[in-house]
Amino acid sequence: MSHLEELYLGGATLPNDFLSNKIGSMTSLQVLSLTYSRLNGTLPSHQGLCELKTLQEIDLSHIGLGGQLPWCLANLTSLKFLDISNNQFTGNIALSPLANLMSLEYLILSYNNFLVPMSFKSYYNLSKLIVLESVDNIFFEGEDILGSAPSFQLFQIHLSSSKDGRNIPMSLPNFFYYQNQLKIVELSGFDFRGTFPRWLLKNNIGLQALTLTKNSFSEPFQLPSSPMLELVALDISNNNFYGAIPYKIGNSFPKLQFLSMSRNNFEGMIPSSLGDMTFLRVLDLSNNQLSSKIPIHLAMGCSFLEGLKLSSNNLTGPILPPQNNLPNLIWLHLDKNKFTEIPPNLSNSSALRLLNLSHNHLEGEFPIEFCQFDGLTQLDLSNNNFTGTISSCFNVEHLEKIQLSNNKLNGPFPEVFHRLMNIRMIDLSNNHFNGRIPNWIDSISWLSFLILKNNHFDSNIPDQICHLSKLTLIDLSSNKLSGSIPRCLNNITFELEDIRGMYSSQIVAAKPMLNDDQKISCHHNYWAFHDRDTLGLRRELFLVQLEFTTKGMTLPYTGKPLLFFSAIDLSNNKLAGHIPPEIGNLSKIKALNLSHNNLTGGIPTTFSKLQNIESLDLSHNNLNGNIPSQLTELYSLGTFNVSYNNLSGRIPQATNQFGTFDSSIYIENPFLCGEPLPNNCTDSPLSIPSANNNASVVSNFIDVGTFYMSFVGSYTVVLLAIAGILYINPHWRRAWFHVIEVFITSSYYFVVDNMWRIKVGFLRRYG
Repeated sequence: MSHLEELYLGGATLPNDFLSNKIGSMTSLQVLSLTYSRLNGTLPSHQGLCELKTLQEIDLSHIGLGGQLPWCLANLTSLKFLDISNNQFTGNIALSPLANLMSLEYLILSYNNFLVPMSFKSYYNLSKLIVLESVDNIFFEGEDILGSAPSFQLFQIHLSSSKDGRNIPMSLPNFFYYQNQLKIVELSGFDFRGTFPRWLLKNNIGLQALTLTKNSFSEPFQLPSSPMLELVALDISNNNFYGAIPYKIGNSFPKLQFLSMSRNNFEGMIPSSLGDMTFLRVLDLSNNQLSSKIPIHLAMGCSFLEGLKLSSNNLTGPILPPQNNLPNLIWLHLDKNKFTEIPPNLSNSSALRLLNLSHNHLEGEFPIEFCQFDGLTQLDLSNNNFTGTISSCFNVEHLEKIQLSNNKLNGPFPEVFHRLMNIRMIDLSNNHFNGRIPNWIDSISWLSFLILKNNHFDSNIPDQICHLSKLTLIDLSSNKLSGSIPRCLNNITFELEDIRGMYSSQIVAAKPMLNDDQKISCHHNYWAFHDRDTLGLRRELFLVQLEFTTKGMTLPYTGKPLLFFSAIDLSNNKLAGHIPPEIGNLSKIKALNLSHNNLTGGIPTTFSKLQNIESLDLSHNNLNGNIPSQLTELYSLGTFNVSYNNLSGRIPQATNQFGTFDSSIYIENPFLCGEPLPNNCTDSPLSIPSANNNASVVSNFIDVGTFYMSFVGSYTVVLLAIAGILYINPHWRRAWFHVIEVFITSSYYFVVDNMWRIKVGFLRRYG
C-alpha cells in the first residue's frame, strides 16, 4: 500500500478515521478520488491526509465533509488539482491554507458555505492557477485595488452566487482586466449594474464560451469591435438589456453554436443576420418584446438548428416561414405569441420531437400536418382556437405528453389515443369532448396525468381506470359523469416515484458538442466544456405546465412541483351514492375534491388515513351524519370544506389543523353545532345512533329519507286497516256509508244556497 500512486474509492463506505489515519501510510500516493463516498466529519488537522506531500490530485466532492479547512493542507506543496465541491465547508477562503498551494492549477470550491471575497486578492501569487470555480457560495466585495496584477492567467472561471436567490451588488473583479487567455467565462447572479464588458472580449480574442446571466446589465447590447471568431457559446439571459438586437449580430459571432438572449427587454424584429450563424444549434430569444415575423433567412440559413425557443414575445404570421430549411430541428417553443398559421411544409422538420404552440391565435381544424410526424414525443397546442375532432391519421406512437386544453375540439374521446403506448400525460380540458370515457383506457398503461375537466363526458366512470397503476393525478371535474365513484380507485397507489423518469430522459440539445479542435478538456473530462450546460438551457425547457384547482384556487404546476403532487378531482358532476370507504386508503394524495355532486351517506372515518392530504372538499352534496372526529389527525390539511350538505352533530374539536378553520366551511348544515358555529350543542336534541353503509357514522337526527319512507308506509297501513274493518263488519259499513251520504247532501245544499246568494248580490251591485 505504501507504494500505491493512485486510489479511486468513489461511492465507497469508508471508516471515519480514513483521512486521519488509514491513508497516512500511502506515502507515494499522487491521485486520491473519494467522490460520492460515505464519509462525514471534518478534514484531519495534523496527520493522515496532511502528510501525503506527494499528492497532486484530490477529489473529495459529494462526501458530506464540513467545518473549516485545516492549515495543515498547506503541506501539500505538490497539489495541482483540488475539488472539494458539494460539501458543507465553511470559513473565509482568503484566510485558508489554499492561498499557499503554489502548485495549484485547478481549484473547485462550489456548493459549500465558504465566504468568498470577489477580488480573490489573496490568490494572486498562485501563478499556475488556470481553472477557478466557486458556485453557490457566499460572496462579498473584499479589498480590490486597481493596478495590482495577479500572477495567474486563467483558462476557465466560473463564479456564480445564488444564495437565497438574490443578486448581490458587486463590481467586476479587477483581476479580469489582466486576463488575456480566457477560454470559458461564467459569471452569474451578481448585481454588476454596469455596462456590458466589451473589453473582456477584446482582451480575450480566443474566448470560446461566455455566460453573463442574472447580472442586471441595463443598456442596449453592443457588439464587440471585431468579430469573435472562436466564440461558440454566448448567454446573456436574465439581464435588463433593452432596445433592438443589433442587426449585424451574425457578423460579430459567425461561429456561434449556442445563443441565449432570453429574459431581457429586447424589442423590434429578429435580425435576419442570425441566419449567417450557419453553425447555430440552439437559439433562445424567449421572454422579450420582439415582434413581426420570423425572418426567412434565419429559417433558411441555420440548417443545423436543433432547438429554437421564441416563447413569450409578440411574434406574428406563420409559426415558421413557408420557405424553411430546418431538417435537424428537434424542439420548437413558440408559445405565448400571436402566431396565426401553421405552414403546410412544417413536415420539413422531420426530426421534430417537441412542439409547443400554446397560447397563440391558431384556429381551424386539428392540423393535418401533424399526421406527417412519426417521432413527436411532446405536443402542446393548448389555448388556441382549434375545432373539430382529432384526425385518425395522427401518429401518436411515440407521444409522451399531449396537451390540447382550452380549444374548441369536440367529438368522443379520440379513438386514435388507443395507440398511445408511451403516453404519460393527456390534457383535454376545457373543450367540447363528449360521450363515454372508453373502457379501453386501461390500455394506456403508462399514463400518469389524466386531465379531462370541463368537457361533456357522461355515463359512468369506467372501472378500467383503476387499472392505470401509474396515475398520480386524475381530474374529471365539470363533466356530466353519473353513477357511483369506483370503489377500486384504491388499486392506484399514486406513487410519485413512477413519474420522475418522465423528466430524466428528455432530449438533451443544450450541451455543446464541439469538434476536436474546440474541445477544452483542461485536465479531466469532468471539466470538459462539451460536458457543461453553459447556456443554462437545462431540462426545464422540456417540462410541462398544467392547471389544477386545489385549495379553492386554480394554479399552474410546472416542472418539479408535479413530481411531488398527486390528486383526484371529480367535482361538478352528477355522481351519486356513498363515498367509498376505500378512498381513505389513498394515503399519498395531496388533494381530493368530490364537491358539487349528489353523493349521500356519511363521511368515511377511513379518511383519517389520508395523511398527506392538504385539500379536502366535500361541499355541495347530500352527505349526512356527523363529521368524524378522527379527521383532526390530518396534520397536513390546509383546506377543508363540507358546506351545503345535511351533516349533523358536533363538529370536530378545534385542535391541530381544525383550529385554523372558520365557520364558512360548515355553512348550510343546519344541524351542525359547536364552536365556531352559532349553534350550541347543549340546546340540540339527543343523539340517535344509526349505522350507515360501513361508513361508521353516528347521526344525531332522523335521516330524511328514512322519515319519508316511514310516513308513506304508516299512511298506507292505516288506509288498509280502515278498509279491512269496513269489509268485515256490515253494521259499521252501513253506518260509514250513511255518514258519507249525509256529508255529501249537506255539502251540496250548502254550495247551492251560497251560490244563489252570491249571484243575487252580484246582480244588485252590477246589474
